[in-house]
Amino acid sequence: MDFSEKSQMDLLCEGIFTKALSDEGLRPEKLWLACSGGLDSVVLLELLSSWRQSHGLLPMEVLHVNYGLRGAESDGDQTFVETRCQSLGLSCRVLSVREGEQ
Repeated sequence: MDFSEKSQMDLLCEGIFTKALSDEGLRPEKLWLACSGGLDSVVLLELLSSWRQSHGLLPMEVLHVNYGLRGAESDGDQTFVETRCQSLGLSCRVLSVREGEQ
């Protein structure tokens, strides 16, 4: 069988998100996603981005918090999330929090 990863991903997100929203009777006006830059949140970012494109481009915004706990690595995560969001045409809000700040 010749299935591309993209078509499998589309089928997966179509089923999961559509069912979850319809089971709860939800009709969101906007999607928000917290994305750390780690594998799990980036996969969710890709899935939600794909799903929203097939459902009328529901507005979506991504949130990222940079705690700076890993120095340059933390900044790299932020840059990665911002760049990925830009390539997907999504707005990304970043909150930078440093040790000792409230």
